Amino acid sequence: MEELDPGDWKTDLTLTLTGVSGSGVDAGGGFSLYTVDLFGTPTAFMSTKDGISAADSVSQAAGKHEHYNWAFSKQGRYDLTLDVTGTHAVDGPQAATATFSFNAGPLAHPVPESSSTASTRLGF
Repeated sequence: MEELDPGDWKTDLTLTLTGVSGSGVDAGGGFSLYTVDLFGTPTAFMSTKDGISAADSVSQAAGKHEHYNWAFSKQGRYDLTLDVTGTHAVDGPQAATATFSFNAGPLAHPVPESSSTASTRLGF
């Protein structure tokens, strides 16, 4: 989101987890997106531990740079489906959905990059 011009957006951009699947999930694994403060205290933004809901989201201003930890509890493939929403200054409300694949553990077969244009439409 740091590549986006803040002046082009009326609102923060919000990423919301809407689905997760794959061999890691099938093996009982979960996913979390979190940060850790200077004292080592984690703050979770997304977690499949309690299911998936609208609370599994993170908002960030365009042009801002953040670091997040992506955690997977079991080895395997995780296909995360994320919605991104925001209000563009000229084009109004914008939304896109993309699925991103991650392999936790040894990579047996390379995963092709997502063919979705969600990231390019909103500048991610």
